[in-house]
Amino acid sequence: IVLLGALGWLVLGPKEPPPPPPATSVETRVRFASFDGSVHVKPAGTLEWKAATLAMVLKQNDLVRTGAGATAEILFADGMKINVRPATLITIVESSQNPVSRQQRTALAVQSGEANFQTAARAGNTTISTPTLRTTASQDTTGNIQVAESGETGLRIFKGQGEAETRSGQKVRLVANQGVTVDPEGTAGPTVDLPTVPLLTAPPNRADITYEDLPRSVTLLVWNPVPGASGYR
Repeated sequence: IVLLGALGWLVLGPKEPPPPPPATSVETRVRFASFDGSVHVKPAGTLEWKAATLAMVLKQNDLVRTGAGATAEILFADGMKINVRPATLITIVESSQNPVSRQQRTALAVQSGEANFQTAARAGNTTISTPTLRTTASQDTTGNIQVAESGETGLRIFKGQGEAETRSGQKVRLVANQGVTVDPEGTAGPTVDLPTVPLLTAPPNRADITYEDLPRSVTLLVWNPVPGASGYR
């Protein structure tokens, strides 16, 4: 009887729970590389806007808002950079890595305003969305995205390439120095060729310049000419 009881306990008794399945993705770090002016963050699941700090770690579904005249540069774990322009609202949608393949997935949404982006040099999956457009940018791609108050979206690719799909289902492929405008209903206009990008020659990028008499000082910006350009902003 004792042997039968022991055998029954081994067969029918409590068993160790199966190990959990391996994680398919691990959230990776997003942080501010720099910011200037009034920049605030609303962490996911909260109602309070907090002043941005360089020590902050941005997580999935966090909102970032820049005030008038303010800018922020956001750095993702894979090296992707987002330069958020003044009066802009964006959402950190995803920053994760597959622990097996090490492939990075990066996604953000621009609700309003303007942002410049530069994707990582290594292969990954980068998605930038607006209310009317979803763009998948290739590696080592730079571009600009603008969202007007009306909902109209402008997408420009300066280097690399990207695949865009509008809310109405249109698909547009852009390569270097091409752009497209999508109306508030999600209909894309024609693809247009852009002027080449002017390259700054002086002063060096991020140079520290000291002025003895600030009110009377002038900073001279020098860049290479762009054929066919009628003006610069």
